[in-house]
Amino acid sequence: LGEKGWTPRIDDNSEDIKKTILILQMMIPNSNTMYRREQISESLKFYVEQLFGGNIKKAAEYFKVANATFRDWYKGRTIPPLNSLVSICLRLDISVVNFFNKVPVLELNNILDAVSSPTKTDVRQKYDHVYIKSYINKYIQQESITSPKSLRSIATSIGCDRRLLYIKYPTESKKIVDIYAKYLKREKTKREENVDIEMKVAIEKLVNSDTYPSRRKVETLLGGRYLIRERKVALKWKSIK
Repeated sequence: LGEKGWTPRIDDNSEDIKKTILILQMMIPNSNTMYRREQISESLKFYVEQLFGGNIKKAAEYFKVANATFRDWYKGRTIPPLNSLVSICLRLDISVVNFFNKVPVLELNNILDAVSSPTKTDVRQKYDHVYIKSYINKYIQQESITSPKSLRSIATSIGCDRRLLYIKYPTESKKIVDIYAKYLKREKTKREENVDIEMKVAIEKLVNSDTYPSRRKVETLLGGRYLIRERKVALKWKSIK
């Protein structure tokens, strides 16, 4: 500061510039969204399940974070500093806003390549690949319509390692991951629609019985399906109440 004639030596494509852009995106004037610290843990769980089949250690390795540290972030015991949060978003190639909103990562090729690092020689040859090919094609064409599953779940059903599917059937694996990501997105939308209807019914039932629709009483009537400490659910509860 105050030094004249200084020329910054930062490449326009440097990581510092990319991080700055991600942070600026959180400060868009027309965005009134406020994020809670709990959402970091919720979002990490979402992406660890979608991209790493729930494997926290693999996720920590991919994000280049110590396993114990990442596990604390994942569990919500601590929160990552802003620089680390932005680095995670850079690795996912999404904005911080999309991270908080748990927008599925659909362009998975680079991530899957990084996660599925073992070579072909690491894959055991004892599996019945005629059966595996038939199983995953049947799932994609038929079962995925009514019962979407994660790639990890399908690998478990087959009785093989998930990385085998990535290596031997990369095209099919990507389709399976995409199908499941879209399913999760639809379920999130459906849940947001249902909470409005069920919340109204619960509050009306309490009011009609001369009972104040407190948070706990409404949650009890909802059977634990929705917790009012969730931001969107809380907003519905306040507006309807």
